[in-house]
Amino acid sequence: MLKKKFINRGILFLCAALMITACTEKYEVDLNDTYEDLLVVEAIITNENKQHEITLSKTAALGSDDSTEYVSTAEVYITSDSGDNYTFSYNAGSTKYISDIAFLPVADVNYTLHIDYNGDTFTSTDVQMAPVAEMTGLTIERKEVSGTDGIQISLSTNSPDSKLLRYTYEETFKIIAPKWSDKKASFYYEYHWPPADPTPSFEWTYREGESRTCYRTQYSENIILNQFDDTQQSDNINDMQIRFIPNDSYIMSYRYCIKTKQFVHNATAFSFYKGLKNTSSSNSTLSPIQPGFVKGNITNETNSSQKVIGIFDVATVTESERTFFNYEDYYPNEDLPPYYSDCDEIELDGTEFDRESGEIDGYVLLSYIEQGSHVLYKVEGDIYTMVPAACGDCTTLGSNVAPEFWVD
Repeated sequence: MLKKKFINRGILFLCAALMITACTEKYEVDLNDTYEDLLVVEAIITNENKQHEITLSKTAALGSDDSTEYVSTAEVYITSDSGDNYTFSYNAGSTKYISDIAFLPVADVNYTLHIDYNGDTFTSTDVQMAPVAEMTGLTIERKEVSGTDGIQISLSTNSPDSKLLRYTYEETFKIIAPKWSDKKASFYYEYHWPPADPTPSFEWTYREGESRTCYRTQYSENIILNQFDDTQQSDNINDMQIRFIPNDSYIMSYRYCIKTKQFVHNATAFSFYKGLKNTSSSNSTLSPIQPGFVKGNITNETNSSQKVIGIFDVATVTESERTFFNYEDYYPNEDLPPYYSDCDEIELDGTEFDRESGEIDGYVLLSYIEQGSHVLYKVEGDIYTMVPAACGDCTTLGSNVAPEFWVD
């Protein structure tokens, strides 16, 4: 078994106001088949001196469209029992409330979230900052999990003061279009007199800009939790799986990197995330595991019977350094994983526009170019060989600009 271990030196303590994992898109609820218009609060501040962020939105009925209704007219502020008052203002560009000044939460101080909205006052319970857990190592190894060969990425942690941990990750990978060409297809019309239905003529020109090699960054979607067993004597967690990438995943075909975050939460927030995890793990909205409402620590002081979805917490977070690997590091002399999509080649004669005879290659080629669904791979005379856009233009999947942190 090929295994590499990376020990994190100089772990950074960061903080970020994180979106609640299950609420980064619209929060759909099914409360005994009766839709309720509820406030959704996403307020996790952490141990960094920065301008913190809070998101307020509204629930959506099951089956509604995908748009999220953000709340922009609330008064939001956080107070502490040491006399601090931190106000937040809505930022339309980010759809978040951002603290008017940077501030650093400190230990042994009670913080309370306050929201005044639509005539109601919402208040959280008092929350103190959670303790810090030290991230001691990140391990990457080729391993078989549940009968599937792949790459497992794990974290080790020393956490003497807290047993309630949550993890997120950010991954970036290189994409190389397998059927790229430096040419692109285009069309133009020639008009004649007397007027007639014009048919297009096709030509190719050289591409401008990078379209063969790209980079894509994506973020963890699942809720990853770890709770120490009460009987566990050690303060260490060894090789907690954060990510498993099957060997047939195109994301590690060339070069891949990952950065992980480890959050320490208070008990109420951890219980909230656990409830969200149980809800999102069901395969159907009609599953027995469908509470519809996951209780947090925020209440409506004006109308105690009205539910509020969400959580306020002051968490601590440690962040790993970015760790890179190549596919060949773990799969030397092996074929690359299958690409993102099939890359079938389609040969089209750009002169065929006879609907009656069924010779319609020209119309198909025209639609491919207009819709951008396929791009040029090869051309010989009037024969244009087209492939799905993702196979010949990597910008359909990612950015053609390498991130500043990228190292080849």
